[in-house]
Amino acid sequence: MNNEAMNMPLSTYQQILQNIDGKSTVKQQVYDTTLDIFCKVKEILSNLCDSINNDIQSNDKRVRLEYKDRGQFEAEIKVASDVLIFSMHSNTFIFDRDHQIWKMSYVQKDKQNAYCGVISMYNFLADSFNV
Repeated sequence: MNNEAMNMPLSTYQQILQNIDGKSTVKQQVYDTTLDIFCKVKEILSNLCDSINNDIQSNDKRVRLEYKDRGQFEAEIKVASDVLIFSMHSNTFIFDRDHQIWKMSYVQKDKQNAYCGVISMYNFLADSFNV
């Protein structure tokens, strides 16, 4: 322990250690799991676009699906006049204390089970991006 840590009440210092060891570790695990799932989603989306494009009967290129990997936290699919954006938030969150999830036995057994990652999907008109 350094001098500053030695001047803290032991219980405060132990709480800091518990938070770093517990809460921070859980948040990192949630982030890693969310990122792993998002990478799998992007792979599935890419394969799905390839399969659909191979099976489409029309030769009209405007009917094709176009998949773009936009980096670690985003992917895009263009289909006809729509753009689907898939986005992973780079942080983890805990549900608001008023949320129904706090009533679940899974969360009641361990409050850290209320942490989650966020993957969002948005649907836009393609014209919205042609500015």
